[in-house]
Amino acid sequence: VSFLSLRESAQTAFETMLGSGEAASKMIGDLYTFAKKTPFKFDGMLESSQQLISMGMAADNVIPTLTAVGDAITTALGKMQAQGQVSLDDLWSLSDNGVQALQILANKSGQSIEDMKKAISDGTVDANWAIQALVEGIEDGTDG
Repeated sequence: VSFLSLRESAQTAFETMLGSGEAASKMIGDLYTFAKKTPFKFDGMLESSQQLISMGMAADNVIPTLTAVGDAITTALGKMQAQGQVSLDDLWSLSDNGVQALQILANKSGQSIEDMKKAISDGTVDANWAIQALVEGIEDGTDG
């Protein structure tokens, strides 16, 4: 999908949700500026923002919310990398921010959730593998 068609589609969606072309254009501009400062993809920002607004969030709260979620995810993944291991606390932190981390890891490994919990508790889950699996799961969905 080209950037122009993505923007046009977003403009139409935001106009419907926000009630005006001016508000839609401002939202898209703000999201574009925000996306340039983050590792997040612009199309993902648009989709997430539309989901949040469609669920009742005020447009002014979208970017602060995405910032907080991104910071929390970055912190959890960073801790895993620095410690060289996966902890259930880190996974709960991700889950608190909408990432079904334990489910993603269980699916990626072909194990049950209980078996994955045990492997994490036993310290046998490689942090690098887990980070990659989580990133893929965040991008592709819980099924991995």
